[in-house]
Amino acid sequence: MFLSIDPENLKSVAQNAQRVNADIDSAMQLLNQISAHNDWNCKERKQLNEYTVQNKNKIRILKENSDEPYADILAKNIYSFIRSGMEVETTRQLYKIIDKTLNFIEDKNRKDIVNKTAARVFQALRIEVNQEFEVLYEFVEKLPHILKPGGRVAILTFHSGEDRIVKKTFKEMKNSGVYEDVCRNVIRPTKEECHRNSRAKSTKMRWAIKAK
Repeated sequence: MFLSIDPENLKSVAQNAQRVNADIDSAMQLLNQISAHNDWNCKERKQLNEYTVQNKNKIRILKENSDEPYADILAKNIYSFIRSGMEVETTRQLYKIIDKTLNFIEDKNRKDIVNKTAARVFQALRIEVNQEFEVLYEFVEKLPHILKPGGRVAILTFHSGEDRIVKKTFKEMKNSGVYEDVCRNVIRPTKEECHRNSRAKSTKMRWAIKAK
């Protein structure tokens, strides 16, 4: 199941996507629904508007959920593939679309670039399906209600999108008087920490102190 994949194993999943033709269930159902084959007989203008909205949805998912640099061209090609009457149902199918989309890359490290791109796409879909950002928003909004006056909280994130949510919410709540102080600069692990634990490389920490 795609949804059971640990974020830290996404690169491994991307590398094995060609060999392990696993179903990706809810994630790809979402992708196919975004490109739902509705009203084939609609007028040309309506088709163009439908394309624009659905393409923007895919671009948003890839950019917001994984900071994907190739979001625009990937969204366009995935949409075209599904609109042709095909549904993306397996990791191998999705990987092949990504690989074909990036065929303009002639870098000697092309395979590594494709694998990393696939990992980011899988991550973006996982985040969207699990509504991970929505859950985080709800958590940070309710957090002050369980803190005592002067209480301190520290949040460790593993994704830039998560960090943006925490940073924005902490800042807004400080301005409104909920927190008396918040972390001004993100705290990153030291080289020594990363050496001891390679998984720490992507972590960011921010803290806040509730007003008394």
